[in-house]
Amino acid sequence: MSRMVHKKRRRLIFGLLSVTALILAGFMLLVSVDADLYVQPSDIKNKNIQIGEDFRLGGMVEAGSHSKAADGLTHLFRVTDCAENISVSFKGMMPSLFREGQGVIAEGKLDENKVFIASRVLAKHDENYEAKGTKPKGDAFKDGTCKHPSDTAYSY
Repeated sequence: MSRMVHKKRRRLIFGLLSVTALILAGFMLLVSVDADLYVQPSDIKNKNIQIGEDFRLGGMVEAGSHSKAADGLTHLFRVTDCAENISVSFKGMMPSLFREGQGVIAEGKLDENKVFIASRVLAKHDENYEAKGTKPKGDAFKDGTCKHPSDTAYSY
């Protein structure tokens, strides 16, 4: 009888530890996903992002800022949140929806010249999409001189 109670107790303790471990793992996963959100140009100083640290940059491609280098594969543009902007360099094929004045997410890191070296660029998939953390900031957005694409009326 005592042996059966001991066996049940061990199963109960093992079950409780397993459930606790699953809950802890889920919590840690949620925290790590939350830490991977996009950083806007004006938040780079506030978040104390170091040179060479990987992060995701979110914002809009500043109008008139996109150009290609002489090699034809390196794209240069600025990402803005209407308060600050940051120069971005990306070598590779741009997504077909990449355009100036549209939202963009870039993955990469800052170099020593404070240029964001993107290893991957994601363009938004339609005019109503607004990635979390890419809403413009600053007075230029508030007074209307800098508009987010979702605020622009489109005609087809």
